[in-house]
Amino acid sequence: MDVLSQVVMSLREGDAFLRRTRRRGHWANRFGPYTGAGFHVLLEGACWFSLGAGHSIRLSAGDVVFLPRGTVHAMGAGRQPPLATLPHEYTDGPDLGDGTPDGSEAVLLCGAYELRRRSGQALLDAMPDYVHFPGAGRAMTHTTSLIAWEQPGGRIGDQAVRSAVLDLFLVDILRRWIDGHSPGLSSAGAADSGIVTVLRHIHEAPNRQWTVDQMAALANLSRSTFARRFAATVGMPPLRYLGWWRLHIAARRLRQTDVPLAVIAGEVGYGSEFALAHAFKREFGVATGTFRRTPSLADREHYQS
Repeated sequence: MDVLSQVVMSLREGDAFLRRTRRRGHWANRFGPYTGAGFHVLLEGACWFSLGAGHSIRLSAGDVVFLPRGTVHAMGAGRQPPLATLPHEYTDGPDLGDGTPDGSEAVLLCGAYELRRRSGQALLDAMPDYVHFPGAGRAMTHTTSLIAWEQPGGRIGDQAVRSAVLDLFLVDILRRWIDGHSPGLSSAGAADSGIVTVLRHIHEAPNRQWTVDQMAALANLSRSTFARRFAATVGMPPLRYLGWWRLHIAARRLRQTDVPLAVIAGEVGYGSEFALAHAFKREFGVATGTFRRTPSLADREHYQS
């Protein structure tokens, strides 16, 4: 797996929400705020997207809108009234429209990811409140068709399949943004190939007792040049990046396995379980045991349909 995919997939925590709806007639709904990121893919028809008065764009079939911070917004058949007056997207009834024949029709695929903000702070903070990708849904036809596919009543394994495909969708969206705005983060950025090499080594051996000098040697750069270029490319200094990467590997191991904390500490480069526990609580604001026992630390009511 490439470096960008590893970083992006480390962002998501818990299950992703996904809903496909067909809306007819006059309709308008409010989305957010929620912890994480969200997206809308307009599969058919047309509608409006709005962040509030004076900030609306018309969407056409194939358009994708991505919101990296779960900002409050609206979707509707026309230019929306004030957001506070709209029903929330997850209420029953009105969210599917009133069905009047003179209104428009839209088929939407809406999703939300619960993200660990700190792990993707530099990447997500570099993005605006929303990013509009005109026609991107057509270029991602195979992915959108997979995540739009649902069997009545569900099938065994559906959640695992949907989560995996949603990860791919998130990688695709962020790669499009990075390629256009932060080429230094792309593995195609030849000027930063040394930084990509260091990231790959860090990801492969997080338990190694890395120093900045060792990293700079891998990148074939002087220590000062490496530190400056690493921070400019990744958004944080090398050792700080190493620290949060270790902690998010630990978080994933805590959630997905029953491996003892002492073993995890060794896997990610901490000298003892106490050192890991202290750093973990500083990063996540909660003890490792509580984190392991809790399915999700964020308020999940915004993810329920």
